Amino acid sequence: MGQEIVYCFKCQTRLVGSDFEKGRAFRTGARIACASCAREILTPEEIERSRSRAAPPRPAPEYRSPGSTSRLRILPGESTRPRRRTAVAWAGVGGAAAVAFLAVLALRTGAPPGEPRPPVTAPPEAPPAPAPRPETPPPPARVVADIPRELAELDSQVQAFRARREFGFALDLLEAARNRHPDAAWEGALDRRMAALREERRREAALLVERARAARRAGNEAEVARLRGQLQALGDAEALRELDASAPAPPAPVPEGALLIYGDTLHPGWRNFSWDMKTDLAASSPVFEGARSIAAAPQKISAGLYLGRPEGLDVSPYTHLSFRLYSRVPGAPLLLTLYQKKPTGRAIELHKLPDGLPADRWIAYTFPLKDLLASSEPVTGIVLQAFHVSPEPVFFVDHVLFLREPGVEAASPVPPALESYRTRRSEAAARAAGRDYAGAERILRDASHQEGLEMDEHPDGRGFV
Repeated sequence: MGQEIVYCFKCQTRLVGSDFEKGRAFRTGARIACASCAREILTPEEIERSRSRAAPPRPAPEYRSPGSTSRLRILPGESTRPRRRTAVAWAGVGGAAAVAFLAVLALRTGAPPGEPRPPVTAPPEAPPAPAPRPETPPPPARVVADIPRELAELDSQVQAFRARREFGFALDLLEAARNRHPDAAWEGALDRRMAALREERRREAALLVERARAARRAGNEAEVARLRGQLQALGDAEALRELDASAPAPPAPVPEGALLIYGDTLHPGWRNFSWDMKTDLAASSPVFEGARSIAAAPQKISAGLYLGRPEGLDVSPYTHLSFRLYSRVPGAPLLLTLYQKKPTGRAIELHKLPDGLPADRWIAYTFPLKDLLASSEPVTGIVLQAFHVSPEPVFFVDHVLFLREPGVEAASPVPPALESYRTRRSEAAARAAGRDYAGAERILRDASHQEGLEMDEHPDGRGFV
């Protein structure tokens, strides 16, 4: 028969009906408590009264033998069933336990009973844990560059080089500083400083080249060498090449029996009678031969470069007129004519020749005099007339001379009086080159009166230049 199952109201311990009989459970009112919790809520008198109210123990069952009139009391622990049944029951329980043990063993080994167990293998070792990855160091703190301070330091160093006119070293310093900061503002600041230095060097180099050329024209080679040294210190290779290119070439060879009219300078007896034409008889570039040429810049339409000989020149011993021409304007209209007191009327249009008038290179022209002369009178001038106006030189002329063919007799000797006059004319030309125009004119007038010669005037009556 089952027993009542209850729980302690406080600790929820499981209690059965026998616990009340054994003094392990108590009932007080509607509450049931275990022995431990009862001491906390009940007094010893109440606990004792609860025990006295517990049910008395049940009497042991009696066994009556068949045919017996007396009853025998069964001692506690004895069974009322025959002993044989008990033995069979215990045997069944043991067999069931053996079967259960074998089943559990089979489940653990995974093989039926009686079969050999498979070898026990150790479980595979777990792969080693990966080595911890090294921690990436944090990027270094970015240093903020002090651009203004660095530029100020560079400016101070550059200024020291500029004071010594060593522009090449200053530019190298700025170029080396370019890799300090990959920043557009930094590179822009350096570019501006380098451009200003190059411009300053270019202006100073141009001035030194011009001064060196003037010294070269004056024959002062020592000054040329000194100025060239300053150009080298500037570090301007282009200016050095320009100066070296202006060095005088060996004088152009004059053919035997020829008469040179212009070769670096006008030949004695010849003068510049040009009109409406800005001319330079000592242009340093471009030059065909020697160190100088004639530069011509027409200021009006039909302006003329006029190389005149006031006393006239007998050209009967000569057969050709030869010169070199360099034009800056391709195909610019240009006429060649000779003067015999007045224009001969026989002009040659250079721009209409088969080869035309090429630009930016020297062209050699040679024309028979018979195609240019109108009579046997002396020649008083050679004219190149231009029809293209420009403030800058349009063409350059060099190495002008009269040629004669072999076998033609040489010109008659120059009279002593004319030779003396030519000497004085050369002296006057030197004065004019030094900008002493009044002294040059005085020498020419004195020479003309002394030798009984009269000065020719320009064909249009404007005097001489």
